Amino acid sequence: MSPILLSIVVPIYNVYDEFEILGEELLSFITKVTGVEVLLIDDGSNDGSGDLADNFASSSERITVIHQDNAGLSAARNKGLLRASGKYIWFLDGDDLFNQDTISNTLEDLRLGDIDVLWYPHETFTKFISSEKLEQPDTNYDVHLDKPQATGVDMLVYLGNSKVENYAWSYIARTELLRENNITFPLSRSYEDVATTYKVFFLSKEIKISSSNLVYYRQREGSIITKIGFNNIDDVLIVNDEVEVFLKDKKIDDIKNLLMFKNVMLAEEFLMFNKKKLQKDDPERFKSLSQTINLKINNISSRGFSLKNRVKLALVKLRVFFVIKRIKDMVHS
Repeated sequence: MSPILLSIVVPIYNVYDEFEILGEELLSFITKVTGVEVLLIDDGSNDGSGDLADNFASSSERITVIHQDNAGLSAARNKGLLRASGKYIWFLDGDDLFNQDTISNTLEDLRLGDIDVLWYPHETFTKFISSEKLEQPDTNYDVHLDKPQATGVDMLVYLGNSKVENYAWSYIARTELLRENNITFPLSRSYEDVATTYKVFFLSKEIKISSSNLVYYRQREGSIITKIGFNNIDDVLIVNDEVEVFLKDKKIDDIKNLLMFKNVMLAEEFLMFNKKKLQKDDPERFKSLSQTINLKINNISSRGFSLKNRVKLALVKLRVFFVIKRIKDMVHS
């Protein structure tokens, strides 16, 4: 067997119908290429997803299944990182799909250059109709960047300005970059991608940016923002504190402030859009969180911000940004 160039890590938990489609794609793909292994991490599924993974593995020696008791997405990804043999690693969710042409071309890039990270745009879909047709949402926020290469600091700026997002499946990274820097996904917390992507970007010396979509991201019904609880907001604020510590003394305070602003804005949005429910559940905790977020917002410096972000920060400090946003959303709906 040829040396493993790329490890594809796929956590699976109770996504039988969706994973059945992805599994067929993965099996088809690895029969056409060399140097790729697939690690299917069954995170204690009870809907037959684990048995389905075993069936796919029986069809190819380059597909390995690891069964574990349910421990969450982070634990499943960490298990894959621990077991990966490839020079590069890609975390793909078990209910999404991918572009086989893009990943095939990627293998050539990986063989030719000493790249730390390859970043890709993606497409969003709501329903699988056939391998040639996916139903798209009414509004699609997929983005493309206008340059073929970037530094780690460039990517942090893109991240802070939401030109790219934190999705772990949107990039392929050199495996040792994660291992050497002890980058793992935090256990028992939400927003595990937010807690790791900025570290991967910052520590990368060479990042290649593709113009080809890699992942077809499945958008499920119902907005996640309506399911937010106190723990979710706490997790965002934990990440925000980690960003401040990680980037301290890195001489990029403007970018650090931009990332912290993005995270605090997310916490504030979660709090405001779930205000009635959270106040009813625990008034004191709501008050405490609100005060904490206000303090963090007021401590953010807009030095180095774009005009758009300076205006946004000013409106947030005046407590009117999300009121305006909600009115705009109502008008456009």
